[in-house]
Amino acid sequence: MIHWLPDFWYCDTRYSPAGQMGLFPPGSYYNGMMVAPCPTAANFLLQFVFPQIRPDVTGFQLLATEPLPKVAAKHRAQSAVPGAAYDAVRLTVRYTQNGVTYKEQMSCVIENLGQAAAGMWQNKETVCVRAPLAEFSEWEKVGAMIYISARFDPNWVAAAARATAQRTQNAQATQRYIQDVDRQIVENRQRTNAEIRHEDYLMLTGQEDYVNPHTGETEIRPDGWKYHWENSNGEVIVSNLNDYDPNHDDGVRLVKDFKRSQVRAR
Repeated sequence: MIHWLPDFWYCDTRYSPAGQMGLFPPGSYYNGMMVAPCPTAANFLLQFVFPQIRPDVTGFQLLATEPLPKVAAKHRAQSAVPGAAYDAVRLTVRYTQNGVTYKEQMSCVIENLGQAAAGMWQNKETVCVRAPLAEFSEWEKVGAMIYISARFDPNWVAAAARATAQRTQNAQATQRYIQDVDRQIVENRQRTNAEIRHEDYLMLTGQEDYVNPHTGETEIRPDGWKYHWENSNGEVIVSNLNDYDPNHDDGVRLVKDFKRSQVRAR
């Protein structure tokens, strides 16, 4: 099971005069944003995300915490806001729900614009993937393929982007500077979101770009095998055997015009 969670803006008012006066305590709303101290990426997953999507679990265990500095650095390099801070992490947890023991991996990026933007921060690229504990390894690569194969309706994405931009403008109508910061973020996201998402997928899921030898198109596949063979129907056979050729395998009942699919040149 894969959950893609939406990006949300929050506001950390601890350093603003209004916040210091106690006018906007955590849980209240300020200019349309929920007020909350900016957490680390790990704390966001454990304190914000997990209790909401898994409210009735028992026997919770945090198995692993894996910082993702390359993912954070990529977002930082693409940021339109000088001094913005980024934190990225992947957590592995174990728990029991309705009598079934699950293993789950959760990952996200936290973008903190800091005091220059009145404490605005948001979660980005928040994804949760789980399977029964005994089946997790078996389904890990299948889940990765589903994750990177998702296709979004362009009209829906455009409408969502317009709605998000409008909500942001309305929420920041009383603060000219914050509105200008948000405009820069939106413009930058439009230019770079596809690139960031693609590279993040490869890093987070152990995937690689392979070139279809028949069409020249780039395809994303798990990178756990030495050799990828593809025929003109787009059917792929993977192998770790140096002397294997599916064109000479009598057990393969597919169109036998297989060619080696190579990793896309960088």
